[in-house]
Amino acid sequence: MKKTVFFRTAFVLIAGLALLFSFAACNTPDKEVDAFTITDSMGREVGFKATPARIVSVSPEMTEILFELKLGAEIVGTSTWCDWPEAAKTTEKIGDFSNPNIELITALNPDVVFIAGGIQADNIISKLGEAGIPVVCVYAETVEDVLTNIELVGRITGREEDAAALVAKMRGEIEAVRAKAQGQTSPTVFYDIGGSWAPFKNSFITDVIKLAGGTSISADVEGYYGEYSTELLFAADPQFYLFDSYCFEYETPLATRDGYDGLSAVKNERVYIVEGDWINRGGPRVVLALKRLSELFFPED
Repeated sequence: MKKTVFFRTAFVLIAGLALLFSFAACNTPDKEVDAFTITDSMGREVGFKATPARIVSVSPEMTEILFELKLGAEIVGTSTWCDWPEAAKTTEKIGDFSNPNIELITALNPDVVFIAGGIQADNIISKLGEAGIPVVCVYAETVEDVLTNIELVGRITGREEDAAALVAKMRGEIEAVRAKAQGQTSPTVFYDIGGSWAPFKNSFITDVIKLAGGTSISADVEGYYGEYSTELLFAADPQFYLFDSYCFEYETPLATRDGYDGLSAVKNERVYIVEGDWINRGGPRVVLALKRLSELFFPED
């Protein structure tokens, strides 16, 4: 009888310990993540104690990258400009692109905030830095930068494999566009942003046009964007005239404008609209812009 009680007691103790260890194992992360530091697009070093679980994105292109890396569940807030994919529209909004609400962002208790450069950087970095919230500035000046940024976001969020797969897919599509342009005569292009503005030498749009096999007539002007005179436009006489979809001036036919009916692009009916979000945002959909331009520049026979 004593032996039976002993064995029963021992069994209960062993079972209890097994259950305890099992519970502890289930609550232990699959992978311990050490603290790490990254360098963002501004050359700033940003440190993390662990992989971010709560993300705020003020930048539309960053939001697109995050969703492509299957991080929708981790996104707790985005700007009103973040409208793609469709799921981005239902995320909590923290203000617009140029003037996000710092109080709303702080209240969301994010582990990281992704921003673009320029006016965003000046406004956000110092204010959120005071609250101890890591801010990562990510922007692209070239298509290659987009791929680098995807890998960076994958590193920060623990989605390196997803990032590598996305980059590999995009590289394949980019190389197909590059190969199609190989050996072809590069057409001259004018890209109309609106309000007499055009992309200059250092702009992202200029790099996209070049990669697709075209030559932007405004690419010889130093800088990023600015006004481009009709005198220069008429003198260059581009073979293609492209309207940004956000430039509603395309609603007025070019041929009805004074002097525009003499342009080769107009006479040969090579006036087209390009989706602005594809070519302006340094995100995964830039490959759609490249394909669109490639089809226009080098149509299949």
